[in-house]
Amino acid sequence: MTTNKTLNDAYNGVVARYWAGSKNELGACRNGLCALGYFGHTIFVKDITPNKIEAYIQHLRDNGNKNPTINRKLAALSKMLRYAYNMEWTDRIPRIEKTKESKNRIRWLTKEEEQKLLYVLLEANKKEMADLVVFLIDTGARVGEAIRLEWRDVANGKVTFWDTKNGESRTIPLTKRAWRTMQELRENGKAGPFYTMNQSAFNHTWNHVRDIMGMTDDKEFVPHALRHTCASRLVQAGIPITAVKEYLGHKSIQVTLRYAHLSPAQLQEATNALEVA
Repeated sequence: MTTNKTLNDAYNGVVARYWAGSKNELGACRNGLCALGYFGHTIFVKDITPNKIEAYIQHLRDNGNKNPTINRKLAALSKMLRYAYNMEWTDRIPRIEKTKESKNRIRWLTKEEEQKLLYVLLEANKKEMADLVVFLIDTGARVGEAIRLEWRDVANGKVTFWDTKNGESRTIPLTKRAWRTMQELRENGKAGPFYTMNQSAFNHTWNHVRDIMGMTDDKEFVPHALRHTCASRLVQAGIPITAVKEYLGHKSIQVTLRYAHLSPAQLQEATNALEVA
């Protein structure tokens, strides 16, 4: 077993083996560099103990990091240590426990908020953004999934997302208004429905429109709320949670179950079934 390998060696190995070219390359590398900045590039991986990791967690807290952010940084460190273990640079992997994350309230758009959002976008001459908002609400797609679409992915009233977060493609039927939007956009002759849009431009416009709508203080009124809106409306309409999972492309049913409480009608049906005649 080689015992003189450093955390920097582990970082470089993980970058080359796993993170380089991945969808989360920038974030993963940033989190890995955070660990290097704290422990030092020359520390031997065998010398990283549970006590030192606990001190690292406290350091992150003292610097204002919230638990979800701390967990992402711990995940990067864990990846580096596991790589070192697999390479036989250390004979153990210190146990790293995630910090507890509070469950955030699921924020979705009401019909009135949706109408106001679309109105403000159109008044600001942001028609493409408005089209994208409609598409995201009606498909539950992530912004990145939508802007990477090509026209060959849209056919026969359906859309196929190939480049997804969980690595698995999914095909869903489009609503009538989403299909109309696709047909209108196709006439523009672009390579894809939202070919000229990018994540940075979307976020910039979103924040500007949020200010116009007087919702600056609503920190949960973010682009991902459009995906929550789709899921919430499906569940509230009585669509089975397993179907919602497939529609949204969740890898785990546990993710979809966050929306289960939004279906009070099904709970009432359960209560009715228990009533004694």
